[in-house]
Amino acid sequence: MRVLVLGCGPAGLMACHAAALTGHDVVVVSKRRKSEMYGAQYLHAAIPEVDCGKPRLIEYKLDGTVDGYRAKVYGPESRRAVSPESLEANHQGWNIRRAYDDLWDMYGQYVVDMEFKAPADLHQFLHNGGYGQELVISSLPAPLLCATDHSFMGEDIWAIGDAPERGVFNPIAVPAETVVCNGDPNVSWYRTANVFGRSTTEWPGRRKPPIEGVARVTKPLSTDCDCWPLIRRVGRYGQWQKGVLSHTAYQETAEYLGGQGIQEALF
Repeated sequence: MRVLVLGCGPAGLMACHAAALTGHDVVVVSKRRKSEMYGAQYLHAAIPEVDCGKPRLIEYKLDGTVDGYRAKVYGPESRRAVSPESLEANHQGWNIRRAYDDLWDMYGQYVVDMEFKAPADLHQFLHNGGYGQELVISSLPAPLLCATDHSFMGEDIWAIGDAPERGVFNPIAVPAETVVCNGDPNVSWYRTANVFGRSTTEWPGRRKPPIEGVARVTKPLSTDCDCWPLIRRVGRYGQWQKGVLSHTAYQETAEYLGGQGIQEALF
């Protein structure tokens, strides 16, 4: 089976790797540029046959209450689930940067260099590029697949993450291999982390913190978009769904391709 993967960030290359390991021919189409990764990011599961480094024990802490944390992030009326309710207090983590470096070494040179700046670019590519009989897996931001006027719910926040190559560093100190969620209304930030030598702090989006280097970030929450229903979407931005962890791009692709010998046409 031929598989077309859209996007060459960590989620895209994890999907590519899963397709390759399950014996399929893979084409990756994306702007051929390695994704920059800021701040504290890590894998919650190792990827087979990829150098993810040795696992480390990550301490996941909550200061204050879950309700206070939820109100700080989403507002006092929110009932959204938040990570302190679901993640274990102590769990293993793997080095996502090391894994992505290894995946890029394996597959980066084969990426077909093409940039999709708007939905029309992607729609034209899929319709005219002769990819009607391939399974298509997309890690591109979901709005690029939308052909109509669906909604994309997201939470705007402020964040700063260590980026030594840009001279940017998180000013909030936190112990190594620790994630702290803070529900105290008297503390301005709601989460800070220091994992695998990189740290990040995030603030609610209602007011810009007076810190040099903070950036506005939209975190996906949900979408009602059902365009291109046969395209498999992976990654948090690809699915536009809260709570999607990076390693699931590999797991879901491997299970899908290895399970049933699926033969699907896009059109």
